[in-house]
Amino acid sequence: MNIFYDSYGVFQWASIAAIVAGFGAMVSFIFSLLSYFNSKKTMEVQKEMDQKKIDADIISKSRMHWIDNTKILTTTFLTDSVTLASNYKMFVQKIVQLNGIKIDAGVNLERSKNAKLSREERDFARSEYTYWMEKGSKVFNQDMEKRAENINELLKSVTNNFMLIKLNFSDNEENNRIVNLAFEISEELRNYSLNSGWDQFASENQLIEHLRITDRIWRENSKKADQLTVILRDYYKKEWEKVKKGE
Repeated sequence: MNIFYDSYGVFQWASIAAIVAGFGAMVSFIFSLLSYFNSKKTMEVQKEMDQKKIDADIISKSRMHWIDNTKILTTTFLTDSVTLASNYKMFVQKIVQLNGIKIDAGVNLERSKNAKLSREERDFARSEYTYWMEKGSKVFNQDMEKRAENINELLKSVTNNFMLIKLNFSDNEENNRIVNLAFEISEELRNYSLNSGWDQFASENQLIEHLRITDRIWRENSKKADQLTVILRDYYKKEWEKVKKGE
C-alpha cells in the first residue's frame, strides 16, 4: 500500500504536506535544542567571566588598600627616622651648649667676687649667675626633658613601624631589599640610643666625639632614607600596574 496514493490511484498531496510538516517540526526541535544548549553554554561562559571579573576586582581593591596602607607606613617610618637622627644631633649640640653655659656661670660667679672689678661689673656678673641658677637652668632642663621624651617617642615609632614593614612585606628578593634597608636604618638608630645618654658631665673631647658620631648617623641615615624612598617609588609603580591589570 502506497501512502502517496488512495484506493483509486489518486496522488495524495496531503501526505506530502504531512511529511514536510513533520520534517519541519523535527528541524525546529533540533534547532531549539541546539539553541538551548548554546544559550546554556553562553550563560556558563558569561557566569565564569563575571566571576573572574569579581575576583579581579576583589584582588585589585585588596592590593590598592595594601598599597595605601603601606605607603602611609613607610612614609611615617622614613620621616620619623630622619627626624630622630636630626634630634640626636641637636640633643648633643644642646649638651655642648649647656657645658658652655656652665663655664660662663662659673666665670660670672668668680667675677662677682673679684674686688678688682668695679661694683657695676660685679653686680652684672652676679645677676647673670643668679638668673642661670634660679631660672635659666630650670628652663634648660625642661627643654632637654622634652627633647628626650620626643626622642623616645620617635624611637618607639621607628621600631614599631619597622616591625609592621617586616610583617607587611612577604619574604621574596624584591621585598627583602626594602625590609633589609629599613632594618639597617632602624637598628643603627636603636643602637645609638642604647649606647648614649644625657652626657651633661662629659668632657669636651667626649662631646666632640658624640657630635662626630651623631653627624655620621644623620648623614648615613639620610642617605639610606633616600635610597629606600627610590626603591619604594619604583616598587609601588609596579604594584599599581598590577592593579590596573587586575592581578
